[in-house]
Amino acid sequence: MLTRWNVIFALIALGAVILAACAPAVDSPTEKTLYVGPYLVDCVGVAPQKCMLVKEDPNADWSLFNDQIAGFDYEDGFEHVLLVLEEEIESPPADASSLRWTLVEVAEKTRSLEGTRWTLDSYLTGEGELADVLSDSEITAWFQEGQTSGSAGCNSYFGSYEVDGESFAIGAIGSTEMYCGPEEVMDQEAAYLAALGSATSYSIAGDRLLITGGSDDTILTFSVLQPVPLAGTPWGLASFYDGAGGVVSVIAGTEITAFFGQDGSLGGSAGCNSYTSSYSLDGDQMSVGPVASTMMMCPGSEGIMEQEATYFAALESVASYQIEGNALR
Repeated sequence: MLTRWNVIFALIALGAVILAACAPAVDSPTEKTLYVGPYLVDCVGVAPQKCMLVKEDPNADWSLFNDQIAGFDYEDGFEHVLLVLEEEIESPPADASSLRWTLVEVAEKTRSLEGTRWTLDSYLTGEGELADVLSDSEITAWFQEGQTSGSAGCNSYFGSYEVDGESFAIGAIGSTEMYCGPEEVMDQEAAYLAALGSATSYSIAGDRLLITGGSDDTILTFSVLQPVPLAGTPWGLASFYDGAGGVVSVIAGTEITAFFGQDGSLGGSAGCNSYTSSYSLDGDQMSVGPVASTMMMCPGSEGIMEQEATYFAALESVASYQIEGNALR
């Protein structure tokens, strides 16, 4: 004979069984192949951030991936083919993904034209011969999202490009208009930009990029650019924004320097006065604090004090930075 308490316990047990039966099932992890692009792009999650480009079909377009793959160390300039486990999370935190990805294996890792910073080794001269880059100059190239840019040895340049397999074409190239002596530097720059504009295809062998022209002859050879660190490197200013829409060279006979300390300190010479400040980094974003300086007047070369004031204003407005070899932008 059932008592009132027997009935209550029986109903509680039955309810537990019903609740257990109604709980959502969590799928078991699924193994997938994931293709990862060679550079990061700006995206927005909880806050602005950098996202990987991924796709599951090699012939599909890239999609933004604003999550992490546990065990995977992303590296700019390489396309990766990954085997990953995709697992559903039963109760994800608010604003978090309901999926978890874990690396199983890096199936393939290939150096890419895009996302790699390249430094020029040799170029086709006007006489039709490959010549080594001048020993005291550096020419760089960067390709990403259809836009190319870099240093031509004196001036910065920019333009567009199109890639179809290994076919390669550069659009109209623009550049700043500074003069850098000796004359050989400017001759080299003109030859490089002309060769770049005549590119028709490319190939990558290890860490070398070979670009060919219409006759299928090599016209440019590059190697991977190894950047120097921001902190601990003495930097000398080559050019700066003049506040009126142009980029100008430092006044001849003056030297402006910057030294970024490991502790977030920043200091140097502004051409006349010494200065101190601070800086902070968040990825490739940089902010510089108020600048304090000595208060000397430096008569002599015209424009030194105006140049110093413009430099301080530019320094305090810094928003991001980029290092290409031994050049800090």
